[in-house]
Amino acid sequence: MKFSTARIPQVIKTQNGKLYCSFHESIVAVFEYLPGNNHEDYPVERLFGHLVQIYRLSPVEAALEKETFDTDVIDTFRKLRDETEMPVEAAKALNVSEPFISKYAERLKLFSDVCSTSFENFYITHGDAGGNCILDENRFYIIDWDTVKYAPVERDAWFFMCDGQHIDKINDVLSQHNVAYRLKWERLCYYCYYSFFYYLTEHMKTILGTDNPNQKQLMVKKLNEYLTDCWIYKQLGRADAVSMLS
Repeated sequence: MKFSTARIPQVIKTQNGKLYCSFHESIVAVFEYLPGNNHEDYPVERLFGHLVQIYRLSPVEAALEKETFDTDVIDTFRKLRDETEMPVEAAKALNVSEPFISKYAERLKLFSDVCSTSFENFYITHGDAGGNCILDENRFYIIDWDTVKYAPVERDAWFFMCDGQHIDKINDVLSQHNVAYRLKWERLCYYCYYSFFYYLTEHMKTILGTDNPNQKQLMVKKLNEYLTDCWIYKQLGRADAVSMLS
């Protein structure tokens, strides 16, 4: 099966026939141009209708990072939080948010323990497909496969977990394409809590990674916004309501 069938843009090879080239201290890959717009206004079944074609592929497991359901991201958060160079305003925001951050850490550990009992039903997953779609009237492409991982479907589906109808539609798509799997709430919750800490630590790394005062101030503001008003809290609210684990 060609990736173009699953609406993944093709890599344009170099003159030497390679898929990438070195540029200064970076690696560069060039993809085909895709007309259209990057947005999230589409039926969830349309997205998973394309993703499921990737799920049906047989990957070479050794070539892909494999999900372990770890909680290393909590350690990363704590290390960054304790950095002496963390700005006072950022440290204050983190301190104010400590009660629910600690709660999410405990919930992540709980679901990590549950999920770590089974490593079956893994597929090639994107990790952030919901926000990386290019659409026009007739075409639908999924871009930015830089975080591909051999993992369960929930890694792509947790974004939609606050809507039960979306979960049902994703399960229907899997069934219609002969993928014998149904989404598990414990895995959806794991990825929800894990992602909260992943996005949080990315904000913190950005703050610590710049010496520009104006940029640092802007990044602190974005951290505050993330901790107080962010789309992820709808998903977290749904995950908080899950108490019975299958």
